[in-house]
Amino acid sequence: MKKTFIYSAIVLLLAVVACNKIDSTVSEEPIRFAFATEATRSLVESNTDLQAQTIKVYDDKGAASYYIDDAVTYGAGTWNFTSGRAYTWRTGSHKFFAFTDGAGSFDDKKLTIEKTLTTADADQVDLLYSDIVPKAESDAGTTVTIPMNHLFAAVGIMVKNATSGEVTVKSVSKPAIANNGSATVDFSGSEVSVSYGTVTASGDYSSTAISNLTLAASGLADIIAQTAAIANAYWLAWPQEVSAEGLTVAIEYTIGSKTYSQEVKLPAAAATWTAGYKYLYTISINPHDIVLDFTVTDWVTNAETTIIVE
Repeated sequence: MKKTFIYSAIVLLLAVVACNKIDSTVSEEPIRFAFATEATRSLVESNTDLQAQTIKVYDDKGAASYYIDDAVTYGAGTWNFTSGRAYTWRTGSHKFFAFTDGAGSFDDKKLTIEKTLTTADADQVDLLYSDIVPKAESDAGTTVTIPMNHLFAAVGIMVKNATSGEVTVKSVSKPAIANNGSATVDFSGSEVSVSYGTVTASGDYSSTAISNLTLAASGLADIIAQTAAIANAYWLAWPQEVSAEGLTVAIEYTIGSKTYSQEVKLPAAAATWTAGYKYLYTISINPHDIVLDFTVTDWVTNAETTIIVE
């Protein structure tokens, strides 16, 4: 799935790599990269979240992938390779690819990730992987655009006070969300192959619980994190098949002097959480009923921003 945000990675020639016995330089022009994605490292939509991003860049030259460098250092509005170097074009055909190094291991052109997602993850690291981009010697001096893709989905389950006064949420349960999973991203072929392992429950997304939380008019509570929220809150989730019967929220709340109890089943339309999409469930509390809204959106952030990397 291709995304729409582009942060440009223009790599300047800071040092020439010496020729080795296998490859030789065919152009004094540096390799320039443009990483095409709208994603940031965290779910907070701010350019500063990109500062901790690490993008590992490879050139598959055949028997072994030629490791280029990490695009990681950020300062004064620009990005740089970790080593401060850049690279000239080499002889032969090229197959460029890249991925963010948030977690996992890379060996024999395969990236393996295993991770348990919780709301305690301070940075909510979204892992990205690229397509394979073939290039020839004749492309020397031109920009290599590498499309990046999301590995995770994002999910939010909110309670909203839809009355004109205060509502006290006495308690609210969290649906069981499988949060321990694995994936393999295989760069060895002509196209990237991604396979997900079985996603299971391991621990919880938070250890606290909502208890007698007072919400002002239009106030929000984040059910997954079990806390008050100032805006819709999303959390990373492994792509998975979702059982509608298994996603039930029990809520008890007070309006004025009257207490209400309700069970809300999340809609069967959300049968699958797919990588690269955001799923938002909003339970709106009214004096006489509860209204459930459900939206699915493409994961688009910082769509108008261009980050220059050099």
